[in-house]
Amino acid sequence: MSGAPVETDLPRASGRTRRRAGAIAPLALVFACLVCWQTYEHARAINLAKDALRNRTRDITNSLGVILRSQARFGFITQTRLEAALDEIVTSEEVRGIAVLNQDGQPTAQAGALPALGSDPLAMRGERWDADTVTFVNLVDIGMAWGDDDQGGAPIILPEGPRGEQRRPPPFSGDGPRPFPGPGAHRGDGPGGPPFPSMRGPFSREEYQRVQNMMDEEPLTAAEVDEILSIFDKVLFSDAQRDAFREVIEGGPLDERRLMEAGQAAFRAARDAQPRRYGRQLFRRPPWLSHEQYEELRRSRSAHWFVLSLSNREFKRQASQDLRLRLLVLVAGACALAAVGLALRADRRSTDLRLRLVRAMDLNAHLRDMNVAAAGLVHETKNPLNVMRGIAQMIAKSAEATEGIRSSAMRIAEEVDRVAGRLNQFIDYSRPIEVKLAPTDLRKLTQNVYRILESDYEGKSISLEVLGSDLVVEADEALLRQVLFNLLLNAVQAVGDQGQIEVRLHGDRDAARLEVWDSGPGVPEEQREEIFRPYVSIRGEGSGLGLAVVRQIVLAHQWDIICTSCALGGACFRISGMKPVSAQAAS
Repeated sequence: MSGAPVETDLPRASGRTRRRAGAIAPLALVFACLVCWQTYEHARAINLAKDALRNRTRDITNSLGVILRSQARFGFITQTRLEAALDEIVTSEEVRGIAVLNQDGQPTAQAGALPALGSDPLAMRGERWDADTVTFVNLVDIGMAWGDDDQGGAPIILPEGPRGEQRRPPPFSGDGPRPFPGPGAHRGDGPGGPPFPSMRGPFSREEYQRVQNMMDEEPLTAAEVDEILSIFDKVLFSDAQRDAFREVIEGGPLDERRLMEAGQAAFRAARDAQPRRYGRQLFRRPPWLSHEQYEELRRSRSAHWFVLSLSNREFKRQASQDLRLRLLVLVAGACALAAVGLALRADRRSTDLRLRLVRAMDLNAHLRDMNVAAAGLVHETKNPLNVMRGIAQMIAKSAEATEGIRSSAMRIAEEVDRVAGRLNQFIDYSRPIEVKLAPTDLRKLTQNVYRILESDYEGKSISLEVLGSDLVVEADEALLRQVLFNLLLNAVQAVGDQGQIEVRLHGDRDAARLEVWDSGPGVPEEQREEIFRPYVSIRGEGSGLGLAVVRQIVLAHQWDIICTSCALGGACFRISGMKPVSAQAAS
């Protein structure tokens, strides 16, 4: 019989588990979608922060390109000027280091601190993310930005000499051409200097003398003009220069001023023949450099690539801030889903409780009907019991009855009284309790109950005492008398000979309590709550309804009752929550 309820509860438990899992699954799915969404948004925020950093590097490189164009003179820029501009850029906390690389990827100008890029930085083109910095290599080809090779290409960065003076391009060596004198040409060449300042370059004394012989007041002939052009052919590199030189010296006498004007015209023709880029003249090759020298400079000292190292502190701050925001959203979402889950659970439990309440009401109605039927049955049973008791008493008093018959009749009467007492207890327990409060003196009431139980405790030589001051409380005197009667009767039945029972009264202006102590065996701790239930008794001869009636009456008064141990060694029944009444109100 004990296994049947367990088998019945297993399907219910598994059903509750399935319903709980069915309720949690949608919420878990929603939270998983929320996690995926926030992960995607965080990745998108990271990419946006990286794009912002890349755009910042492009702005810096564009600014550096503008600096190069503004500082360059005829395709050259000094390393001092460039590194001074780079130092201004690196002074900010954002930029850690910057470098300009040549065609081979070797630095020609640098400022700040850069991470180790290896022997071939161009092999590491792109982004390089470290713990505190991000390095961009090959951001832009400066040579392409300035023009292709036919239009001059990238600017050339010139280093400084040991004393800090600006180095000029490498001097002429060999038999290559030298520049034609321009405005402000030197007025001397060699130990003695030229015979006139307009001639400077690879001219011999004989050529100086020939030109000087043609300087008179007569206009130059065509033969003299061709001879002068043949002499100056060493420094005239193009037809445009020759035409400009010829145009000035033809048709007039040759003198120092006209020779200088012819040189300046040739110089302007060479300059105007070069293309213009960004409002500045670019040169394929300066006339004082050979092709090999110029190509060597372009390879080793030109500015082609940028290397830029930036601090990623702002990027990491934005990433961590966005991560905290996403975690906050997830926590808020989890709390919201938990609240929804709790609300659904509470609603489900409320529905279950409503169903249980309906069932309890039906059961309560059924129990009331059973209670009425049981009370009627008890009442109908007491009538024949009274008849049986009366007949038994008549037989016991009959003079004709033998001693055995009289003894049996007395036993019948005693059993009828015992059954009637239990039926009376059942009626008391099943009858609704109506409390009529009135001032009740606990000391007097306890002494009255003592006198009623005098025959029960005198045979055991039991000591009964009332300890504490006089105390008047609001209570139903008849019901409280029944409570004291049951408690004291249980105490008398629990203690042995020479036992001790104490009733202790405690009270102040706000609350009062009553305690019944005995020196009996006490109540085991695990049974101190069970003994107040109907039909539960720790004594074999008890009915189990006495303490149930006591608790029913106590609860009807809105008091509390507990069973505990006491200093006498037995049980202590404590009734608390009583309301004291002043002496004037009691009178």
